[in-house]
Amino acid sequence: MELKLAHQPETERDDTVNAWDRWLVIDDTGERVGIVAEHHEWLGHTYGPSTYTAVHNPTGEHFKALWSEQGFESPRQALDALAEHLRT
Repeated sequence: MELKLAHQPETERDDTVNAWDRWLVIDDTGERVGIVAEHHEWLGHTYGPSTYTAVHNPTGEHFKALWSEQGFESPRQALDALAEHLRT
């Protein structure tokens, strides 16, 4: 199964974490698999470096994720982790 990132121009903000960018993850048939989201932790005076979270959530419903993992250094690393999760 090949996974692709499709850009989603969504932004969520709160006082402690800022989700700057989000990509919808689709399989080779165009079906939704999950998301990859970019985060920056608020350090009190500025935002920290980007980290990325991979989420397996084919329904897209909030709090219905089947799996997630955070702390990746790039969207590609997060996508690769999601692909590995789906293979197991």
